[in-house]
Amino acid sequence: MTHLVVLGLDIGRELQEGHAAVFLLARSATVDRVVDALKPLGPTIIQSNLTKEREEELVQALQG
Repeated sequence: MTHLVVLGLDIGRELQEGHAAVFLLARSATVDRVVDALKPLGPTIIQSNLTKEREEELVQALQG
Protein backbone atom coordinates (compact mmCIF):
# COMPACT_ATOMS: atom_id res chain seq x y z
CA MET A 1 0.00 0.00 0.00
CA THR A 2 1.28 3.47 -0.86
CA HIS A 3 1.26 5.75 2.14
CA LEU A 4 0.33 9.40 1.90
CA VAL A 5 2.37 11.51 4.29
CA VAL A 6 0.78 14.91 4.84
CA LEU A 7 2.18 17.48 7.24
CA GLY A 8 4.19 14.78 8.97
CA LEU A 9 1.26 12.39 9.42
CA ASP A 10 1.44 9.00 7.70
CA ILE A 11 -2.19 8.78 6.68
CA GLY A 12 -1.83 5.29 5.18
CA ARG A 13 -0.55 3.89 8.47
CA GLU A 14 -3.58 5.26 10.32
CA LEU A 15 -6.16 3.78 7.94
CA GLN A 16 -7.67 0.36 8.34
CA GLU A 17 -8.16 -1.68 5.17
CA GLY A 18 -11.40 -0.78 3.45
CA HIS A 19 -11.61 2.65 5.09
CA ALA A 20 -10.97 6.08 3.63
CA ALA A 21 -9.41 9.38 4.61
CA VAL A 22 -11.33 12.59 4.09
CA PHE A 23 -9.68 15.99 4.22
CA LEU A 24 -11.77 19.07 4.85
CA LEU A 25 -10.24 22.47 4.35
CA ALA A 26 -12.59 25.11 5.68
CA ARG A 27 -11.72 28.77 5.76
CA SER A 28 -14.87 30.01 7.41
CA ALA A 29 -16.83 27.45 9.37
CA THR A 30 -17.84 26.83 12.90
CA VAL A 31 -15.57 23.91 13.76
CA ASP A 32 -17.91 22.54 16.42
CA ARG A 33 -20.76 22.28 13.91
CA VAL A 34 -18.59 20.51 11.36
CA VAL A 35 -17.35 18.02 13.97
CA ASP A 36 -20.90 17.45 15.24
CA ALA A 37 -22.11 16.78 11.69
CA LEU A 38 -19.40 14.14 11.19
CA LYS A 39 -19.77 12.39 14.57
CA PRO A 40 -22.57 10.00 13.49
CA LEU A 41 -20.10 8.46 11.04
CA GLY A 42 -17.74 7.51 13.89
CA PRO A 43 -14.62 9.14 12.45
CA THR A 44 -11.22 9.76 13.94
CA ILE A 45 -10.97 13.53 13.67
CA ILE A 46 -7.62 15.27 13.53
CA GLN A 47 -8.01 19.01 13.39
CA SER A 48 -5.47 21.75 13.12
CA ASN A 49 -5.19 25.44 12.49
CA LEU A 50 -2.72 25.77 9.66
CA THR A 51 -0.55 28.69 8.74
CA LYS A 52 -1.00 29.90 5.17
CA GLU A 53 2.24 28.11 4.21
CA ARG A 54 1.14 24.79 5.77
CA GLU A 55 -2.27 25.13 4.12
CA GLU A 56 -0.59 25.51 0.73
CA GLU A 57 1.61 22.47 1.49
CA LEU A 58 -1.49 20.41 2.30
CA VAL A 59 -3.29 21.49 -0.87
CA GLN A 60 -0.24 20.63 -3.00
CA ALA A 61 0.16 17.22 -1.33
CA LEU A 62 -3.49 16.37 -1.93
CA GLN A 63 -3.37 17.47 -5.56
CA GLY A 64 -0.53 15.02 -6.03
